[in-house]
Amino acid sequence: MLTATLQRRLYRVATSAAAATLTATTLPAVSAGRQPRAMVAAAAGAAGLGLRSNNPLDVMQSRLLTTSAAVARSHHHTTTHTKPANEPGAKQRSAPGVAVVPGSAESGVPVFQSASLADITIPEVSLADFVGHIIKSRVASTPDRVILSNAFTGQDLTYKELHDNIEATAQGLSSPLVGVRDGDVIGMLLPNSFEFYYSLLGSASLGATTTLINPGYEPREVAFQLKDSGAKVLITSAALLDTVHAVINNAKEYGVELTHVVVVGDGHGHRHEQHHGKGNPTHAHVAPVVAQHRREHPHAKVQDPSASVEMVPFQKLMETGALANKPYPKPHVNVFRDVLVLPYSSGTTGLPKGVCLSNRNIVGNILQFSALEQHLDGKKDVFIGILPYYHIYGFMIALVALYRDIKLVVMPKFDLPTFLDSLGKHKVTVAHVAPPVVVALAKHPLVDKYKFPQLRQLFSGAAPLSHDMEMQVIQRLKVQVKQAYGMTETSPMAALTPDHLIKQGSVGPLGPNTKAKVFDHGTGKFVGVNQEGEILLKGPQVMLGYWQRPEATAATIDDEGYLHTGDIGRFDEDGYLYIVDRVKELIKVKGFQVAPAELEGILLSHPGVADAAVVPKDDERHGELPVAFVVKKQTHAHVADHELAKFVEGQVATHKRLQGGVRFVEAIPKSPSGKILRRILRDQLKAEASAASASTSKP
Repeated sequence: MLTATLQRRLYRVATSAAAATLTATTLPAVSAGRQPRAMVAAAAGAAGLGLRSNNPLDVMQSRLLTTSAAVARSHHHTTTHTKPANEPGAKQRSAPGVAVVPGSAESGVPVFQSASLADITIPEVSLADFVGHIIKSRVASTPDRVILSNAFTGQDLTYKELHDNIEATAQGLSSPLVGVRDGDVIGMLLPNSFEFYYSLLGSASLGATTTLINPGYEPREVAFQLKDSGAKVLITSAALLDTVHAVINNAKEYGVELTHVVVVGDGHGHRHEQHHGKGNPTHAHVAPVVAQHRREHPHAKVQDPSASVEMVPFQKLMETGALANKPYPKPHVNVFRDVLVLPYSSGTTGLPKGVCLSNRNIVGNILQFSALEQHLDGKKDVFIGILPYYHIYGFMIALVALYRDIKLVVMPKFDLPTFLDSLGKHKVTVAHVAPPVVVALAKHPLVDKYKFPQLRQLFSGAAPLSHDMEMQVIQRLKVQVKQAYGMTETSPMAALTPDHLIKQGSVGPLGPNTKAKVFDHGTGKFVGVNQEGEILLKGPQVMLGYWQRPEATAATIDDEGYLHTGDIGRFDEDGYLYIVDRVKELIKVKGFQVAPAELEGILLSHPGVADAAVVPKDDERHGELPVAFVVKKQTHAHVADHELAKFVEGQVATHKRLQGGVRFVEAIPKSPSGKILRRILRDQLKAEASAASASTSKP
């Protein structure tokens, strides 16, 4: 079996005929060992740094950004209005030049793209160099500018501190203390924090792959991702050490092979003044936590974590890096094919799979996002980081904020009073949120106690937001509400609503360099404008594939390079995309994916369960909730619904729990081939909800 490093470096080598076809048709040909190390001064120039460069790459990028800015200026008159474009009573604007181009046909079928957006040029540069150059440039011009603020502690981080701490982290990780090398996989089990930035960009500087892990996961889930990704190093918070020790103490059972765990003090992003800040653990801090764990679990079958896994305080890591007397080794990065980040997604079905995203994917999506968000102004705008950074949506916003020189208020966890207070205190102008937060802003009585006059826009993603909910929050807060569309497999942005024309219920037009086709599964044909079908996407943001799963990759990305999203939608005459349903089986709870197959597997491991199926139930607060339909074994007729819910609860993260309930049935509806007919169960739930709604509305 290949090591994780070799698997990463040889990802382009096809392991099946299908994978070989996919690789040949979806990835640009890049010679082995090529080192695209060009610096992107033009990107920094777009962010207001005023740098000049004679590098042809920089000149090309400068032209791209100038063109994008000109497009934005051409729409300027449509964005200066007294009411948001989607506020009741506001005049809707036309969409000059935004249109579907059905004539751009491949294999004789309609292909959709935005006619008004010229394709952008994406530089062949790693994320570490792309962002690193921007940060260095700003250190030279505005070293004391605050770019990150912690909503809970009130601490700030300047560009100079950010730069120094990223460098110290990279040096510390590469030192003999941890020994990370080009091609290694590092797990990051962290809440939103300053240390997330240090760890991500420090790891990227070494050519390492980072796999992003949900801090809310149970030990079994964390262990699965560590084992599957091949991570040998884990960066985590002291607050999560119980989970980490549970993984370590059962490492043999789980198949996990960690060598080092780097521990951040409290995960709240304390500043590191000259790498010696408060709040990060020393050995004296970590040791008592380990000792307490042993005292609380005296009879557990525990192997001494210190005997097999080195526990390294983050502070010591940074101090070691700061004292390094030689630069860390620069990696040889293939920006097209090397895996930069490895978030996990269930795709259209099945258990979670590693999504291989390259430097090209991430850098390209930052630029695609920015091409549609040219109105953003680093001198005036402020973002708030409530979306978790381990989620691809929050991850991308964290990077876009750096690229566009926009201060970001970091929230390690969501707390409604702190969120509302931070909106006003930090003069937040744009809040990137998921639908449950929109629901809270539209309905929660606490909202009326806070003032945040600078907030002009709610940007909703991660799950669909209904038209009714959009209008409720617009009427209450008098702000713009717009949506975007994407998925982990598209880095994530594929479509985004521009400010100059917001259509209620739409996720906007496709981004630059992006094409789509619409496939009608009923007729087996590709369809055109205002016709519904599965959305297929193609562009530089489309993933390389699924980690070590060539069959799943080939089933998701076809031989023309189109990713089959599993979402049903349509394009209107202006090229705006509407998502109306989905083919895929995933359940979305507060924007987080829940794979029915995972919960069904857990239920079937219970001795009293003969068969099970899990489907979504609509819920206003959460979006959807998992509901289990269960067939009892005849020998276990006494099994209760709450017993099964508790059984699942102990093995999964909070958002995966069976909050929609457990229902006992005589049989699970299935096709002749044995496939669960989930639509029958979903329709049953919808019919019950409609009947309940009708009965409560009667006088």
